[in-house]
Amino acid sequence: MKTTLTRGNCTDHLRDSTRNSALDCGECSEDDEIQMKDNFDNNLERYRIVAASSEYRYLQSIYTKCFWFAVLAIIGLLAGGVRLLFSVQKGLWLAGICVVLLFLAAIGMAIAQSNRREILKRNAVEDPFSPAPTDTTAIQWCKNCSRFRPQKGWDSRSNNGPWQGLIKPDIGKLPCAIADQVRSVWDNYFAESPEKRTLFPKTCERFERRR
Repeated sequence: MKTTLTRGNCTDHLRDSTRNSALDCGECSEDDEIQMKDNFDNNLERYRIVAASSEYRYLQSIYTKCFWFAVLAIIGLLAGGVRLLFSVQKGLWLAGICVVLLFLAAIGMAIAQSNRREILKRNAVEDPFSPAPTDTTAIQWCKNCSRFRPQKGWDSRSNNGPWQGLIKPDIGKLPCAIADQVRSVWDNYFAESPEKRTLFPKTCERFERRR
């Protein structure tokens, strides 16, 4: 079975050494952090085993060599540009060779990267060092509810948005069209300390998925 690194909406904090990074992201609970950390550790161990295989190391070597060929080709292009000032023919000749080398190096890197991903996929392992996509559509919270009412600045982290406030905002300033009918949800939400809250409540019994 494939190990899924994501749970809820957060993966970035898995690469963050800060103790409360999962809670600071505003989208993960403490239980989510524990579960994701276990999944991440298990996947990391399996990734190390796959990465140590001769096939994976060979592709890594090819990728690295192509990368440095690309670097040299770029340097050659710059040198060709300078050479044009003194000899157009030689400058174009050098630039042409470097363009071909850069093209071949890019193809080599793409093929090596594609094959590395295929090996990981075949072994049901995710690359823990590559950016993971963030998907919030599966979460049962306000933003995915048909009654969601956008509020400007609600999710602001730099300016301590309303969701991090100590006092519950007025009903009209909550991101919910039926906030007056689910007061208990919001009362419980703001009863939690700011550092333990998710961006929106996840316990609303009136949740209706938006289509």
